[in-house]
Amino acid sequence: MEGKFSDPRALIYLCDMHGFVEDLTRYLYTTGQPMCIEIYLFKVNSNSSPKVLGTLLDLDCEEVYIRQLLNRIRVCPIPELVDEFEKRGKLRLLNTWLEARYEERNQEPALHNALAKIYIESSTKDVNVEDFLIKN
Repeated sequence: MEGKFSDPRALIYLCDMHGFVEDLTRYLYTTGQPMCIEIYLFKVNSNSSPKVLGTLLDLDCEEVYIRQLLNRIRVCPIPELVDEFEKRGKLRLLNTWLEARYEERNQEPALHNALAKIYIESSTKDVNVEDFLIKN
């Protein structure tokens, strides 16, 4: 990883194969290759989304970019994603994404638990928290 790669595809596949997702994300982000991060997420291994997004949060990546990535992710392990964001105190960033999965009638408990946590913490007037908890 110390070398500069004009084509990081081999590095992407190697890191994915051996589980160095965080290191790969850190390398691609610090070398200014966000397009390669997107290629990794959307064409190579979307199941690594939680680790990639968690690493981007650790690197103080712009929240706008993280939301853009989230909006393009359709399927990923929700419990791991929620855990990565919750560990960093950024669970509210997932609100729109989680609500979209909820509207798709996703029945995963982690999805509903995360939404309940967000609604209770934010206690907005837009959502009747008590009603949400009773129904879900």
